[in-house]
Order: sequence, then C-alpha cells, then structure tokens
Amino acid sequence: MLDVLDRHVSFSSRSLLSIAEEMGQLGVWSHNIKTCESFWSPGMHRMIGTNPATDRPSFETFLRNVHPDDSAGISDIWELARQGVIREQTFRVIHPNGSLRWLTRRCEVLYAKDGTPFQIVGLLIDTTDQESLREFFRKNERRLGALAEGFKFSTWSADINGALTSLPQWRSLGLESYSQFMGWDWLKIVPRSEREQTKAEWEKAVAGGKRFTSQIKLAFSATEDPITVTVYSEPVLTGDGTILEWVGLMVRPGNSPNGAPDIQKIKPAHIRAARALVEWSIEDLSAASGVSVSSIRRVEGGEASSVRGQTLECIKAALEKVGVAFHCRGNNISIGLRA
Repeated sequence: MLDVLDRHVSFSSRSLLSIAEEMGQLGVWSHNIKTCESFWSPGMHRMIGTNPATDRPSFETFLRNVHPDDSAGISDIWELARQGVIREQTFRVIHPNGSLRWLTRRCEVLYAKDGTPFQIVGLLIDTTDQESLREFFRKNERRLGALAEGFKFSTWSADINGALTSLPQWRSLGLESYSQFMGWDWLKIVPRSEREQTKAEWEKAVAGGKRFTSQIKLAFSATEDPITVTVYSEPVLTGDGTILEWVGLMVRPGNSPNGAPDIQKIKPAHIRAARALVEWSIEDLSAASGVSVSSIRRVEGGEASSVRGQTLECIKAALEKVGVAFHCRGNNISIGLRA
C-alpha cells in the first residue's frame, strides 16, 4: 500500500518552495556579485510589493518600495554584503496599495575557490506581526513612563522569594542607578535602624502569599534624607494557586494632583523667588541640586521648555529640602517657607 502511495505522490522543488513561502510568509533570493544578476522567488515579489511579470529583479527594483527612512541603511548593508560582510537587517516597505510591512533580510555569502565572494543567497521574512507587537509594548511603556514621571511611582516585580527583579520606572523615583535596587540590595537604602524589621515584614508577606501594603523608609539618593514610600504588592498565581512572582507599585509621597504643582507650571520667577527666600545664589542651588549653573540660568531665563523635566524636579527638590514649599491652587502657584 505504501509503495502505491509513493508512486502517486511527488512534489517539485518549485511546489515545495511555493508552499513554504506562503506558509512562512517569506521570499527567497540570490545575487551574483560578478554578473550583478539576481533571482527572486514569487514570495520575494510578494514581500516587497513588486510584480514578477513586469519588474526585473535588481537592487534598484528592491529599493523602489523601501520606506524612505530606511533606504540609506539598506544601501550600506547591501554594499557590506557584496564585500562578504553579513548583517541581518529589519526595515519597512510600502506596497503600491499603501500598506506598510516590516521585513527582515537574512543572507549568506558563497565564496569562489580563490576566496573571493561570488554570490549572496538569502531569505526575506515578513515580521510585521512581531514588530507591531513590539511597538504596542513600546507605546505602553512610554505611556506608563509618562504617568510614573508625573506621579512619582514605579512598577516592580520580584521572584517567588521576594528578591527584586525589575523596577522599570526607577528614574521617576529619583534613584541614582538601577542596579542599586536589584535583588536584596534595596535594603541598603533603608535606614540601618529599620533595615532588619523592614526585611522581616517583607519576608513574612512573601511567606504568607497574600496581598500586602506597607510603608517603608528609603533614601533614594546620597544627598536625600530617607522618605516614607508606600509599597503595594500582589502575588502572580498560576491556575492551581502556585505563586510565579510578585508585582507591585512603589509610590513616593506628596504627588497627588491636588496641591502638588505640575513641574512644567513652575515659572522662572518662582525659582528666583524661592532662591531669594533661602538666600541662595545660583551656585548654591547648583551645588544642592546637582544641576549645572548653565542649566539653572536657562531655567531662570525663561528657557525651561528646553530643560528636561527631571532637571526641574532636581531644582525643586533641592529647594524643598531646605524648607521651600510650592503650593498649587487651580492655575495659581504660590511659594513659601515651611514653619
């Protein structure tokens, strides 16, 4: 029976290639370096939006539908490939119907007996779905980053034993580096007098496997006194209740939209007045905030829009540390000295 089937079942290499291209969303191509002749499979034409009946395979034809912002990079990588240097490359093409696709080019160089490259063979793979997913996550990260910067919080995750594994928005908390918080190193910025108790409370929460909210003291920078932050944590569970990891939020105090002015609403006059209240020169403010004198001059000169929000936050934090209070009521911001 098997012999009968074998005699009636056969596939040409072209048929197999066509099936593989359609199922895998890919195209096959080759280029002879010496003669400059190119071969494109039907899938190759389909990937870049050309017509196999009228469009002759060539590098110029290939570039026709490449996104303008990617064409220069394509040319550079192509020249390297002709010299025997291989680089994988992901780029965009715009089909004649206006649809945009992401493609990834992978290739291999074949060499003549004398060691010179004579042919390039490769695949063109449609990676639109993967790139769209990456862009979705990048967009969400930017959105979350904007919220974190505005309200001074960070999401975090920890392993099943409670050791920190990620703190994506660490800059919004005022940390000087990312690594100082990983694992159990975050305990190093807990005041020594409270370190043992803080660790014990967290270990107890992890052992209990339940939702946990706590307030702990942390010194986010070497020049900052410890402040009390609120930590929210929640276990991530499998279907059978096994804990996979811990996730949560870490929130600095005093960042409610009621009463806490948007840093971008603080005007040059507010900074100058705040310095006058504590009798600081620009050099004094620079030393206390870690912001350069030139940046402070730009802020006070009305060029705050060209200065990063984090820089303004450092200036504001330095002034608040010595008693300046910024208050927001509607669209009005007032400053004063805390009693």
